[in-house]
Amino acid sequence: MNTKTLIFAFLSSVSCIACADDALHTPKPGSEERQSICDGARPFVVKEYVTSKKLSQPILLKIKRMNVLGNYCSFQATPVLKDGSAVDTEHIMDIVFDFCLKKTGDTWEVIYDLSSTDVPSDTELKQMWNDFPKDFPSTLIPEFWRNHFNRVK
Repeated sequence: MNTKTLIFAFLSSVSCIACADDALHTPKPGSEERQSICDGARPFVVKEYVTSKKLSQPILLKIKRMNVLGNYCSFQATPVLKDGSAVDTEHIMDIVFDFCLKKTGDTWEVIYDLSSTDVPSDTELKQMWNDFPKDFPSTLIPEFWRNHFNRVK
């Protein structure tokens, strides 16, 4: 057995010991958990990104990535209208949302917004890292951001 196989076997056995709520997972489409996470993110999107209150339909979030570990979630999505059509850039910025969420009680809430239209400078990255919630599991930080944060820590 090589070292990678041993490490994988060890980590697999450790994750089996953890309770189901603590296991890293992606909620299935249509599940109550996935809906609850989207319901927590949607008001943030409307408050922070919608530039016109005259949307023809409610906004839905088309999931690109969603990982949950305990009471934390890493979430990447694009906005669409309820009928599945694209939201006009007159109403919302053309961006992929990248959020960190935390569950308190039964409610999910965005605790950090990693959405960006450009790669931040090292100074901006340092500030982002300083502001980033320290209790957020590092395994949920998207690889792109984890690599950038590691560079400026």
